[in-house]
Order: sequence, then structure tokens, then C-alpha cells
Amino acid sequence: MSVGFTGPTIGHPTEVLARTIEQAHRLGLQVQLSGGVTGAATLAAALALRPDRVNLACETLNDRAWLEHALRAPEVPLHVCLDVRGDSLIARGSGVDCGTLADALQWLAPRHASVVVTDIEADGAMTGPNLPLLETVAAAGVTVIASGGVRDAADLTALRALAGRGE
Repeated sequence: MSVGFTGPTIGHPTEVLARTIEQAHRLGLQVQLSGGVTGAATLAAALALRPDRVNLACETLNDRAWLEHALRAPEVPLHVCLDVRGDSLIARGSGVDCGTLADALQWLAPRHASVVVTDIEADGAMTGPNLPLLETVAAAGVTVIASGGVRDAADLTALRALAGRGE
């Protein structure tokens, strides 16, 4: 089960989201929080909800000192979102430029990072996953979670064939 966690929720009552996560855990489901987790305050707010894992926004790549600290001692598994447009990383929610894919991979690989890869040009279009992009990211030595594009069982088979090529 994936539960969306967005920036506007921070600082507002999160009782409904907390109850939903609690119910998911009682049902034996894992919960992933994603969206709007851009720094220490938003990560603390996300962790207070007790998810099983958290996706850090692409924007966190712009504060490498903080990201380094967060990746060193996570309370739960953390995944860095890579919102890819061509060779660039552009945060989907804010449009903030987050550098190049090559630079991010060079920095993330030695840290044994896990990344969520989204081709933002094709996200939601159901045109199939961008396999060349996923192969490139996996070849850098990071753990890859493919996001978006899946339209049928053939796409799932193609993604399965990529499993194990990265970390």
C-alpha cells in the first residue's frame, strides 16, 4: 500500500493519515510515504506517522550535506526520488532544478542509495517504462525502484528482466 504524503499536510492535523497507516499495519500491509519530504522537518513529520519506508523528494539532492546525514542513519528505509527529464533532474512538485542525472548517480552510488526513478516526460502516459533510462540508472550501482509507465504484463516482464542488473 502506498500512502501519499504531501507538503501541505505538514503542520496540519495528520490524524486521518495516521489512522490510515495504523489500519494498514493491522492488515499486514506496508506503508510508503512519498511527496513533499524535502528536509529535516518534513522527514521528522513523515517518520512520526510510522511508515515502513519514505521517499525523499528529488529536491533533497540540492542539500547534499543534509541528505548525506539522512542516508547514514535512517529509522526506516529511505529512497531518493529521481525525477528525470532528459539528462536533468527536475522536481515534479516544484519544478526546481536538481542537477544532472549523471552527477546525482555519481554521488548516490558510493552511498549504496535506493532511488525511485520517474521519467517525468512519460509519467502517467501509460507508454511503458523507460527501459533505457532504468538500465542506465541500474548500471550506476544504485538500487532502482521503477515508477510510472507500466501499462500491461509485458511491461512487468521487461522490468523483471532488469532486476539484479543494478545493486
